[in-house]
Parts: sequence; C-alpha cells; structure tokens
Amino acid sequence: MLALGLGMIAALCWAVHDICVRFVSQSGAIYPALVAVVLSGTVAMLPLTLWLGHWDTMTRTAYGLSAVSGVFFTVASVGLYNAFGIGPRCGW
Repeated sequence: MLALGLGMIAALCWAVHDICVRFVSQSGAIYPALVAVVLSGTVAMLPLTLWLGHWDTMTRTAYGLSAVSGVFFTVASVGLYNAFGIGPRCGW
C-alpha cells in the first residue's frame, strides 16, 4: 500500500511539473528553467542521499553509469522542454 501511495504522489508531482513546464517553456527560456528544476531537485534530495547514500560501496562502474544516466536525463529533459515550447498552445 505504501508503494501505491508513493507512486500516486510521484505521478501527481510529475503532472504538476509538466503543467508548470508547459507555461514556462512557452514564455521563457528553456535552459534557465531546466537548471532551476534540476537544482531544486538536487537541493531536495541531497540531505537524504548524504544520510542514506552508502557512498563507500559504490564502484567505478556505478559512478560511470550514474554519469551516463545524468547525460541521458539531461538530453531527454531538453527534448521535453523543447517539445513543450513548440507544442500546441493551450487556452487555459
């Protein structure tokens, strides 16, 4: 039941994020908005990851895969923001 609740919270947060991105990407620059989202997520997650991270157990391969994952996430986010910026204009 906890997993279902957390999944629903994550889905609602993602929906709010997409709505906010739609409005920001149509009226402002994409990269400052993307940096703001990534930095706010980093600030929100940093205390938890520092507390529960178990950084000493990570291998070089894990660090490398994390870096590659970050690159792919950045490319996907830029694509998403660009798509919202050129997508159909919403009347609401």
